[in-house]
Amino acid sequence: RKLTTSARWSKEVGHEATFWRDWIATRAFGDERDFAYRLDPDAVLNESLIAERLDRFDDEVSILDVGAGPLTTLGKQYPGKSLKIRAVDPLADQYDAILAEAGVEPPVRTEPGDGERLLDVFPAESFDITYSANALDHSYDPVQAVETGPEQGARARHVHDGVGTGIWEVVTGPVATNT
Repeated sequence: RKLTTSARWSKEVGHEATFWRDWIATRAFGDERDFAYRLDPDAVLNESLIAERLDRFDDEVSILDVGAGPLTTLGKQYPGKSLKIRAVDPLADQYDAILAEAGVEPPVRTEPGDGERLLDVFPAESFDITYSANALDHSYDPVQAVETGPEQGARARHVHDGVGTGIWEVVTGPVATNT
């Protein structure tokens, strides 16, 4: 009997939790700077795909990090803006256990959810920016995940940097794209 795509994904995803257990135990495989940045509630957002667009939004900007892992890579602060970051990952419950074992308290706790089913977790148009980095290759249906992300915004456009990172943003006016 042939497994469904999501069943095959579930069967093979165990290595991801092992990776993150090792990553946390070794403090980002010795990259103290990355480890500290992810845990710093005062870290300034340095993701250019987002930072370059923040002036399009009011003072409060809501961001959803899809496939965030146990610790979002996004900085939690930005000058002149109040960032409201939510993070989702299908392995969130496993990540919570790993963090608890290591005595690590994240500034943004990852919640259960996957890119393919964002609308089962959040109503449409819930976020100004929906962001994902290095997650589509870990999903069971990348096409569905890419199609679901924009539904979080009223008028959305996907922006991709060519290395597996992208955002979906609410667009309140014309958008210039670099193609």
